[in-house]
Amino acid sequence: MYAFLKLAKDNRVSDDECDGGASLLRGAIYLHVRCSPDNVHVSLVIYVACLVVRLVIWGLDVERLYEDVVDELERRADAERAKKEMHWHKTVGDTFKCYGISAPEFEEIAKKYRQAFRNLSFSERSELAKRFFRSGYGAQMSFGTALLKLNVKEMKPADFQVLEEVGDSLNNWGTVDGFSIDVLQPLLLSYPDQVLKILTKWNKSKSLWKRRASVVVFTRKVGASGKFTDEAIRLCNNLIGDDEYYVRKGVGWTLKDSMRGNKKKVMEYVKKLRQKGTSAAITLYAMKDLKGKERKELLKTKPRSQH
Repeated sequence: MYAFLKLAKDNRVSDDECDGGASLLRGAIYLHVRCSPDNVHVSLVIYVACLVVRLVIWGLDVERLYEDVVDELERRADAERAKKEMHWHKTVGDTFKCYGISAPEFEEIAKKYRQAFRNLSFSERSELAKRFFRSGYGAQMSFGTALLKLNVKEMKPADFQVLEEVGDSLNNWGTVDGFSIDVLQPLLLSYPDQVLKILTKWNKSKSLWKRRASVVVFTRKVGASGKFTDEAIRLCNNLIGDDEYYVRKGVGWTLKDSMRGNKKKVMEYVKKLRQKGTSAAITLYAMKDLKGKERKELLKTKPRSQH
């Protein structure tokens, strides 16, 4: 601790390394130099006292910000629109909730708080994100995803516990897809082994949303890159007989986008699925981008029992 204070005093510790605590450190350094520059024990007591004060202030700031965002969402809530929105999520159970806020209104609210989110430290954004996800509200979870997206470049495997906690809160396809694409995808590219380990576990989860996330992460740019085609097929293959519609649709989407990265391999896999009589929700979705001869060839493939 004393060495860290000395480094900071000599301007060799950046604000980022202090995780938003630069002012805290400088205050502790000032007291350390004025009161007892050579007493390590006094330095430690001063630092801990400053840390406690700062943590209280951080907690109040984050709590106040959370309440402000929720107040804004509740003020703009539309019960009639919320009822219609719930219709599209009628199969997700009773944990999903919504405010019925239109997309333009939500974007307006997001813009209002964007800078406040950026001004938070890494740890503050993580804690606030978890708070949003635990709410069960789709709009709040969207803010949670936005906060974690801001943390992605700084996130290390040691920070991945937040992914597990968020995974336990997933309760609708929109949140799953946004979280998978904005948070899990860049982490997969940076830490493939560690993220694949999480996805493999989620692939076998009782939660249909974790199962969907375990494959949807391979859509869009990741699928088109062709870097993870084998992994995508392996995890999709575990779910082709899944009872949940949203999981099967996620598998179809993943295969469709993976075909952009390795068309030959994925087409051969989809052909085998059609020969086995796999759900059309998967195979037809996977073929969505195919045209002409390639599409006709796959459509002609029927379950072997029908030959």
